Amino acid sequence: MAAHAGKKTPGKKESDKNTGSGWDETVSAASLAGKFDNYTTGLPSLVRYAQKGVKTSVFYTFANLINIPDKYLAELINTSTRTLTNYKELDKPLEPVKGEHLLKLIVLFKKGEEVFSNLHEFQEWLRKPLSHLRDKPVNWLITPGGVDLISQEVDRIAYGYSL
Repeated sequence: MAAHAGKKTPGKKESDKNTGSGWDETVSAASLAGKFDNYTTGLPSLVRYAQKGVKTSVFYTFANLINIPDKYLAELINTSTRTLTNYKELDKPLEPVKGEHLLKLIVLFKKGEEVFSNLHEFQEWLRKPLSHLRDKPVNWLITPGGVDLISQEVDRIAYGYSL
């Protein structure tokens, strides 16, 4: 599959939703280094941006950079691609809760890229079950609290704790 966001992945079943198979595993993601830095300087900054409204262009840029279909990323932040398209056409920002969720995902992926040396390795880790969570990390990303939990797991890896 080409690195086109928004395209349906052939052969993927509806039951694959939130199992980590939402993005094409054969295409490498770009780097997030130096990207989105103005949004990710800390929690107060992130919340302020979310409250002001995150533009849909942030969503589409992020989806493209991490090589994830728009539909799958939209599902992670509990919205639809139709809603995002409407917001884009109306130049309407994301609702604060959805914007915050998206920005937390961006922070997590930036951290994951740093800790795992690249996005591909981080995405591989997200798809592997963790015994103490009894699930794949990617399945926790559908809520902001789940993103926080996985961020803590990545911190533990960065500090040398085994999982």
